[in-house]
Amino acid sequence: MKKQLLGIAAGLLTLTLAGQLALHSGSPPSSSGEAVWAFQPTTFAEVVSAAQTIVEAEVVAVAAGPDIVVPLKDEPNGEDRTATTQTTVRVLKALKGKVAAGDQLVIFRTGSQPDPADRSLAENRGVQHPPLVLADDPPYLVGQRSFLLLTAGPNDTLRPVSPEGRYTLRADDTLAAVSGSAVAQSVNARTRTEVEAAATGQLQIPTRPLPPETHVESPGTDAPAK
Repeated sequence: MKKQLLGIAAGLLTLTLAGQLALHSGSPPSSSGEAVWAFQPTTFAEVVSAAQTIVEAEVVAVAAGPDIVVPLKDEPNGEDRTATTQTTVRVLKALKGKVAAGDQLVIFRTGSQPDPADRSLAENRGVQHPPLVLADDPPYLVGQRSFLLLTAGPNDTLRPVSPEGRYTLRADDTLAAVSGSAVAQSVNARTRTEVEAAATGQLQIPTRPLPPETHVESPGTDAPAK
């Protein structure tokens, strides 16, 4: 399937601020994609160092964000639009940064929420989009608990420093990585207590090389932990 580079010309700046350059295959009614992230860590310690804010949080709302709009003369309307979403999370525990338990943060994500039942996303945006989901940045789900290592995002939001900065907290208090990278998989399935210690400099998590031809499915759209 042919991939189209998004963010040509003016859009490169916006996507760079978002920390990622999106590639997508744009055949309706849905689009899948990959992102080339500006920050590509080789250890979890690098992820911790890059993060301005580290929290455990619960997703309380997901809404459409402003489209990334790029002038593109080859498009029917003379522009290319990339959907974004803004996810509101409530901080359960703060490990780094100027935040506290109970605070609400807005998390930026490139892509749309694929559930067509959520009419607010389409209504707020006012533009019809095929769903766009990036491989290492899946949709957040209301009720989901997440372990997030964040930096500044566009429009006064926050965003994960990279896919290695986002994990789902399972019901058994272990972490599920959204990325199949070596760093993320070295954190995957570790206990919350272990990763908290690593996030506060009390423990080192070594990066384990991936087996050849390893393919890890993203758990990011699993049902929220109860």
